[in-house]
Amino acid sequence: MPLTALPEALTLDVGHTLLFPDPPLGEMYARKLPRFGIQVQPAWVDREFARAWEAARDGQPGLVYGTTHAEGLAFWIEVNRRLLAGFPLSPTDLHSFVADLYDSYARAANWRVAPGLDHLLQICAELAIPVALLSNWGQRLRELLRELDLVDRFQVIVISAEVGIEKPAPGIFACALRALDRPAARTVHVGDTWQDDILGAHAAGMKAIWIAPDSARLPQPLPGVDRVASVEEIAQVLAQALDAVG
Repeated sequence: MPLTALPEALTLDVGHTLLFPDPPLGEMYARKLPRFGIQVQPAWVDREFARAWEAARDGQPGLVYGTTHAEGLAFWIEVNRRLLAGFPLSPTDLHSFVADLYDSYARAANWRVAPGLDHLLQICAELAIPVALLSNWGQRLRELLRELDLVDRFQVIVISAEVGIEKPAPGIFACALRALDRPAARTVHVGDTWQDDILGAHAAGMKAIWIAPDSARLPQPLPGVDRVASVEEIAQVLAQALDAVG
């Protein structure tokens, strides 16, 4: 990741950038579905889940995760209705399964934090670079972050369910920029989704870093957009800049 100038602020996506489900979705489905008489392979879930999620999102009239607990749960029920359509799962059992899954991933024990986060926050503090969280997520995120002892580690937290706007709309990025009191052109957004994070940040006038595997290539060349494999890689680049400064 080339760095021609230090950013004045960073904004970080949460899901699959800062936090990762642990166990992964496929494993959790394989554990929980047998009590409903359904057997699935984790690899099948991992392969098919994105398709079901995208289809549910395309049919969603408002915010993906809504602004209430009930709206968030309703979206996940729709995702799983599509994912599990080929299995003999009654509407009642579908609701029970999703409610259990939804509750499981509301707990800190079922998430792991990106291993490079501590290093990144330490370097940013030494460089006086404020860091915000900027996430499309339901109402449960702030409590989850609190359980993970992460709330006080960020200067700003912007959650779609709380502000009523979601990525890629420029308005949610503007919320973070106003709270940080930093210009868009000197702020870098970090995230794993091309459409929501990278194109959204670009449309808001920000630079962006795409979290993607080493084998991935930028879907399209965009000025001010780079690719890294992990949060730790960003920390290493900023550490080099810190060494150069002093």
